[in-house]
Amino acid sequence: MNWQLHSHTIVEDQYTLQKATTTFDERAWVTWFSKDVNVSEGPYKFRRLPGVIFQIEDDKKIF
Repeated sequence: MNWQLHSHTIVEDQYTLQKATTTFDERAWVTWFSKDVNVSEGPYKFRRLPGVIFQIEDDKKIF
């Protein structure tokens, strides 16, 4: 996946989450990941960001 990292961040609990977007399976996806957790994992096929994915949502709000 070709991730586009954005400078927008939010804070959830003690974690700073950064926004990233991609297109996969004909959908646009928005994810929030944290570099505070040095694990490049996420749900399903979503991975390879510089931190763990905390939230992910498609543009149709199905997932």
